[in-house]
Amino acid sequence: MSKTVYTGVIIEESLSDKSILSELHIISTEVESVTEAHATPWLEQWTLDTIEIPESEIDRVAERVSQSFDNEHISNWYADFKNDQFHYMIFPRKIFKLVLGKKSDYELMRDYGLSIGVPDYQIPSYRGLDDQELLTKQGVLGFAQRIAEKATVLKDKYTAEVNVPINYVCIFCQSNDEYEQLIKLVDGFGKVVEDHGTGPLFQIAPLETVAGQVKLLRIRRYDDEHPEWGDADFTLADYASFKQKYLGREGFQLIERPNFEMIELEEKNFMVRAYFSNPPIDKQLGMA
Repeated sequence: MSKTVYTGVIIEESLSDKSILSELHIISTEVESVTEAHATPWLEQWTLDTIEIPESEIDRVAERVSQSFDNEHISNWYADFKNDQFHYMIFPRKIFKLVLGKKSDYELMRDYGLSIGVPDYQIPSYRGLDDQELLTKQGVLGFAQRIAEKATVLKDKYTAEVNVPINYVCIFCQSNDEYEQLIKLVDGFGKVVEDHGTGPLFQIAPLETVAGQVKLLRIRRYDDEHPEWGDADFTLADYASFKQKYLGREGFQLIERPNFEMIELEEKNFMVRAYFSNPPIDKQLGMA
């Protein structure tokens, strides 16, 4: 996904004024037969156009789309477009510009969407998947891969470290119920190798990520100080040099524990955190 180009989908049947489509760059079109889940029984199909919008045009296009929705049958259509930083949610005469992955932004948007009748399962979550999807093996492993991907983006933005392997991923639960359900789910395919106050650490079958294989997955207990998706921990070849170079720079913080220390990298409103532990977690556990 580009930082300057927004990508998203417009449903042609959602528009009363389709002239906006001739102004847009449509890169692909798919047709879906309408089912009960679509919640539009007066239609036989949805025609979904995938659109690319330059950053310079996004505000104008968002306003045009917002004014073009069909209000004859329902008033809860929406379209959404996003790049690497922002997510536009466009409702009839209401536009939300969300910081991608920022929980509080998405909560406001979701509350509005529900208030005008959008089905809960159709409204995007700040994590990019709905709560039920997360509560499956495929969903939780896919989400762990996305956390690893975003943590790598954060690392690359603030450091010159390349080809740094990842050794651990943590999912931040956003409710006590979610924590209990994820613990039960992951216990079905992982083995607890450590358990302390923040939540159990599971050894799982090797999971491929953009930064190498991950064999350790922690499920963190819910607390309101961790609204992000989660975090990932990277294994450094020379921790001492890294510490000397980066500690003290904006976003970096040293966290000391009795048997190890780690450097935290955090950016306000970013969807994940990155850590650099010494020794790495797998070595702490005698697994490396």
